[in-house]
Amino acid sequence: MPRWTRPAPVQVTRRLVEETLFAAVVHLYARPEVRGLEHLAQATPPFLLVANHHSYLDGGLFKTLLPRPLRGR
Repeated sequence: MPRWTRPAPVQVTRRLVEETLFAAVVHLYARPEVRGLEHLAQATPPFLLVANHHSYLDGGLFKTLLPRPLRGR
């Protein structure tokens, strides 16, 4: 990651944008459905999450639909 992304104010701003703007865009343009979330609680980290198609919404989908403790990691 570039050095400018490391300061706390930048990280807080990024999280605010992800939690508000990404979430709004995802729910405006898609009707996401999460399946198998119960299996995630049983798995041991690290996780590798891979989108099954190319879209500008994939990052927003992951960051919006993941459980809160896993977002931004």
